[in-house]
Amino acid sequence: MKQFAYTFTLLYIFIFCVLNCKSQTATGVGTRNPQGVFHIDGRKDNAKTGLPTLTQVANDFILTTDGWVGIGNISPRAKMDLRSDSVRNAIGLGSTTLSAAEAGAGAMRYYSYSGGSDLQYSDGKKWVSIFVTPQKASVIAQLRTAKTIPAKTETIIDNWTELEDITSSFNPSTGAFTAPRDGVYTFVITLNFVNGSIISGSYIQIQFVDANNSTSVKVLRSFGESSRNSQGGIALTSTIMLAKGAVVMPQVYYTFLNSGSRALRIDANQNNPNGGFNNLMIIEH
Repeated sequence: MKQFAYTFTLLYIFIFCVLNCKSQTATGVGTRNPQGVFHIDGRKDNAKTGLPTLTQVANDFILTTDGWVGIGNISPRAKMDLRSDSVRNAIGLGSTTLSAAEAGAGAMRYYSYSGGSDLQYSDGKKWVSIFVTPQKASVIAQLRTAKTIPAKTETIIDNWTELEDITSSFNPSTGAFTAPRDGVYTFVITLNFVNGSIISGSYIQIQFVDANNSTSVKVLRSFGESSRNSQGGIALTSTIMLAKGAVVMPQVYYTFLNSGSRALRIDANQNNPNGGFNNLMIIEH
């Protein structure tokens, strides 16, 4: 009789365990309301019923029935999904001494070397650095405020109206452009003076100079051997190499007056006949 009771008890325990295991479809740690096969509530702040809020799941870890993992996210849409309501969603990658073949295609690592560091991925044969194309400099500016230039005086062209400066590399007040990186840059500038007397044998010159007044590039236009009235104008287009941090500014010099000064042909209203003649464009290649 005792043997029968013992056997019956073991059978009961076995059946109970089988039924209980079959009905247990989710395991929760720190929560009694698991939303996946395996769900950890880091701060134990989830509601006992219903779906937790975005703020509550920000500290959760979940494994779904599809085998997908969510961190701070209970509805992963990829094999591993770290997107959450939190702003602290960065992934930390370390380095490795494994070869690309040993790590396998698709593996990633943080690689530090003398002079810099890169993110790299394995193509199965070699580690390949991931390069991000930088935002290239692009400047467009016009002169829209009255400006008078003295004769036979090297004068920096400043007080520009900035229309575009993607990399914040241009100072419109001073006319100074600072190269954001080593590279090739194209400069285009047009200047036009108001109508007035031009003495024979005179010229106008425009150039880009650095902070030490050294010339990077320049162009000169002469006016022949006869005096006359004209609108002195000049244009320059040039492509030059600049080192990171190099500063250049447009400068003008003219001799068609022996003394005094002459105004540039400027109008704040670009639809007026005198508007739109004095322009600057800088493009990084």
